[in-house]
Amino acid sequence: MTQPSVYNAIGKKGIRRATVIKDYAYTITARQDRTPAQVIDLGGGKYRYLTERECWRLQGYSDADFEAAAAVQKKNGRYTMALYKQAGNSIPVTIFESIFRKIILGETAEKEASNE
Repeated sequence: MTQPSVYNAIGKKGIRRATVIKDYAYTITARQDRTPAQVIDLGGGKYRYLTERECWRLQGYSDADFEAAAAVQKKNGRYTMALYKQAGNSIPVTIFESIFRKIILGETAEKEASNE
């Protein structure tokens, strides 16, 4: 990572910020290539971005899912911007499952209450 704007954002609060990943990752954005929300500390004042694959893994996708998507995307230099965007615009499957479980359980409870 060589962008001064990202180095200056590390540890800051507000719109322009970059958090060093320690115990857990925060939101994966669709613009990881330009404004990464998180960086990994390599030590010695050096940092790196999350890779496309790491973003997909954090969203709950398998490496096979990533490979299938990567096979049809055009690479721009070292990065495939579309893969960052797809990861940032997705909602993890586990989150969807949890939301739908709550909806279904809520509807079931509502029906049971109306039958009483």
